Amino acid sequence: MLEQIQEKLGLKEKKENPSSKAKIETTSLGVDILNSDISAGQLFEAEAKWPNIMNKFAKKIDDKTYNIDFWTNKSLENNIGLSEVMPEEVKKVHIIWEKNGRKYDLVWTRQGTKGWFYDENGRYLAIFNWFKVEVLESYTSEELASKQKENDEKISSLSADSKFDDFRTKFGEKELSSIIKKWVEYSIDPMFLISLRKIENWGSGREFGVMNPSMDTFDGQLNMACRIIQDNMNKYKRVTGENPIASADTFSGEFVAYLSNIYAPIWASDDPNNLNKNHFTNLISSYSKYTGYDFGNTDILLAKATESRTKWQTAFDADSLEWKTSPDELIASLSKNVWKKYVLWWDGVNWIDCSQLIIEWLKDKWVVNQQFDTTAENLARFTSQKDPSQVKKWDFVFLSTMEGHITHVEMATWPIEWNKIPIIDASTNAWAVTYREQTLNQKVVVGTPIFYS
Repeated sequence: MLEQIQEKLGLKEKKENPSSKAKIETTSLGVDILNSDISAGQLFEAEAKWPNIMNKFAKKIDDKTYNIDFWTNKSLENNIGLSEVMPEEVKKVHIIWEKNGRKYDLVWTRQGTKGWFYDENGRYLAIFNWFKVEVLESYTSEELASKQKENDEKISSLSADSKFDDFRTKFGEKELSSIIKKWVEYSIDPMFLISLRKIENWGSGREFGVMNPSMDTFDGQLNMACRIIQDNMNKYKRVTGENPIASADTFSGEFVAYLSNIYAPIWASDDPNNLNKNHFTNLISSYSKYTGYDFGNTDILLAKATESRTKWQTAFDADSLEWKTSPDELIASLSKNVWKKYVLWWDGVNWIDCSQLIIEWLKDKWVVNQQFDTTAENLARFTSQKDPSQVKKWDFVFLSTMEGHITHVEMATWPIEWNKIPIIDASTNAWAVTYREQTLNQKVVVGTPIFYS
């Protein structure tokens, strides 16, 4: 895989030309790769050999300012985070973006040395083209050197631990080393990552069971697994008020159950044999072996996890909800927009995106107030969520990522038929507002709006 990337870069390493490695490290990505169809997983694999290879997607304006630019390889936009494109010394940033009525003015702080950036409430927002990043705080070279030394000592100590001999024998030293390295980069217990790898144990390019087709290498799978875990650590803390870490660096049994329920949902359509029902018990059993902890009764842990997830799904700011509306009124409004052109960022006139199609009408009717956060994920919190197979006419249909992020919203116009949900939405399927069908799959989340009269 690395050889394919090198060939596309025109930087295939030759034994007689050791300067190739130096060239890619000093110039980051070449123009060719920016125009290619190279996947995010392939880039993560390349980054494991050449650190900072993704920095090209953050164009430096001055010593403190960068512009995010994915234009020439748009497939990476939803799969590469700010942590991958910013220099490792950057630990706190100011995100600025304003266009056509939408505005972001946020401060994010990095978790771990390479982990994602989050706001003060532990909320993550994906980065897109046009985002301007101002660096607020950075590590000094001395601090970086000290952290690197500390990390190297941690890695060396854990790598020699005999408790991982079984993993080392089955999966190899390279995988073990990569997982332990991610421990210090993302501050995620390596024993949990090792346990997750063991119970998932898919084939090449699906080692951690991450279904994202762009994460088609071991390094891509590992990075995405870390991002799923880290993001849900923050979400769990917001929902429950509890720390996902029980003691030392070990996750609590309640959090492991909560995460398992998201990572391997028992209703997933790609699990016809219902194997996901065993995911948590297998995961906690393996994790207990490595940590030496007795996590207690699994049924109790699962019950608590279900309660926590329900809290997240139904939580909303009551002050944002002002009036009720009828589903017939809403669908009549959406229908008037059929064939209006779609664009990711709404311009308020002739173009519209998925959430704006619904939320702007709700604002006009004062169902929600004018400060309502216009994202599909926030809209999901105003719904009472249900088994997707029980979707009814006028329910909202959301698509989510493996991390649990809601990324798209649709409205059901008829009950489910033959595993297909008739919907209306604004999407890239036709680059317009259209009636179409949504296949029931693992990404689908369904909820009935609580503001229906």
